[in-house]
Amino acid sequence: MLQINAVEWDAGLAEAKRSHTMSHEMRSVFAGARATQVTAFEAGPWGGQLSCGFVASANGRPILCAWTDSGTSAQVLLADEENLSRAAEIALRFSSGSEKRG
Repeated sequence: MLQINAVEWDAGLAEAKRSHTMSHEMRSVFAGARATQVTAFEAGPWGGQLSCGFVASANGRPILCAWTDSGTSAQVLLADEENLSRAAEIALRFSSGSEKRG
């Protein structure tokens, strides 16, 4: 499952990004998901932050990855991946593919 929000179409996100740091945003995402073993990874060419962690579930231990930068906030939930590093690589591909800079 993939969710991407951008400040261009989400006024609430734009306000949140003005009010909170990227670190605060990431802590909130993973705290809300009750994620464990949250690990930071290289965020790619656009900068920002990328982290992944395990989420408890009745169907195993899916991995939640989230990334944020000055204009976007996104999450991807990977139900079939078991390795945080590989999950981060997948998330980075989504992140890089979704970025459109002019």
